[in-house]
Amino acid sequence: MDGATEEPHPDKMFEISKRVDFQLELLHLNPETRTALSHLKVRSSQEFSSKIDDMRKVLSEDQIREVESKCKQFKRCVHGVKKQSGYQLLKQTEERKKFCVRSFSKSIDNQLGCGFRQGLIYELVGAPGCGKTQMCMQLMASAFVPKSLLGPEAESVIFIDTECSFFPDRFREILEETVEHCCNLNPALNDDQDFVSNQIFQKIKAFRCLSLEELTACLDQLISNYHQDPSLTKPKIVVIDSIAAPFRTIDFDTNQKRQTAIANFSSQLLQLRKLTEACIVLTNHVTTKLIDQSENGKTEGLFVPYLGDFWGTVPNVRALLSEDEDGRKFTVFKQILSLAAVDRNRSAPFEISRSGIRDLR
Repeated sequence: MDGATEEPHPDKMFEISKRVDFQLELLHLNPETRTALSHLKVRSSQEFSSKIDDMRKVLSEDQIREVESKCKQFKRCVHGVKKQSGYQLLKQTEERKKFCVRSFSKSIDNQLGCGFRQGLIYELVGAPGCGKTQMCMQLMASAFVPKSLLGPEAESVIFIDTECSFFPDRFREILEETVEHCCNLNPALNDDQDFVSNQIFQKIKAFRCLSLEELTACLDQLISNYHQDPSLTKPKIVVIDSIAAPFRTIDFDTNQKRQTAIANFSSQLLQLRKLTEACIVLTNHVTTKLIDQSENGKTEGLFVPYLGDFWGTVPNVRALLSEDEDGRKFTVFKQILSLAAVDRNRSAPFEISRSGIRDLR
């Protein structure tokens, strides 16, 4: 009919929706910045862009950069949305489960269902010396196990060191043992010139970030690189050892500022996971939480993961690494997916040998 408006195709509607202006309240902005924008009655990204000269008269340069950076992050998320069928998602899940990153400890892998799955965020919590960094090194080496042995066959892995805990000599030792073990299982790998420790070592991308600012900048750069060039080789695993150290470099004067920083960091992790579909492994320290026992008037101290309950919703899987007179143990205490029937009263025993992470003999 003449004058009738043609209904756009669903895909066209999706493209149109990506160009729609968005509200600044959707961004995790610093409370002071959010209050200033509210006083100026600037509520949308379009209003902010059109009044940028006026903004500079009221907001500091740091606040301007904060809003611009968050707007860019939000737009990257929106433009990165892709439509997939339920069948495609199911096939991806099956593929990730088939080619998991193994810890080389059957008891640990069984606790997790199939090992460390790509596309999930894992948090390893424990006191110093419990084996968190050793576990991360083993997982990095395991990421290069070829698909002929049901490994991910990585072309790249990323290690972000925030505590100067990465020792190349120790990682080479674990890597050489991993390569030798794989060659024993599949002798044909002895003729593969790419499956040797020296070649694999070159595929490790290591970053050292000793402050929260450096860690944020590093993650921003990685996100930007993978967003701008989808053809870049994506890592099968990303390790951050640890997430506690960068936050301890800043003295947050209010809990709100601390939660804002945690929310920003969480957003970066989710963006990186989405762009790379990597298995993200984080290590975290434990701290003491005082519990008031009103019945007897005493205060009890409990060991809990650093960064508090607000952070605890981000990882898909959280596990405690501990050591007592019976040896080292790996205990899953949060697992939101039905990866395995986890018994919280049961721990997976393991040991750290020259070869890396192994089952108790």
